[in-house]
Amino acid sequence: MDYVKIIIEAFSTILCIIGVIYITIPRRIGLWYLIIGTVLWIIFALFLRHWFLFSQEVFLLILNIISLKTWKKSGIRF
Repeated sequence: MDYVKIIIEAFSTILCIIGVIYITIPRRIGLWYLIIGTVLWIIFALFLRHWFLFSQEVFLLILNIISLKTWKKSGIRF
């Protein structure tokens, strides 16, 4: 079970770093990487029962979805 937690943590960290790199370009694909990474962080927080991390990541997920819609309206390419 510990390997599953480590794998989820590693993938979510890597996806968030890739997402931040793409956001600096700016491209919407970066927000998709951040959303997937955030979902993995939410799963990780649920496994470990870290409720503050869970609530923080849910809030960040909502902000990323709002940002994705805003960037799409602005015409920022995929």
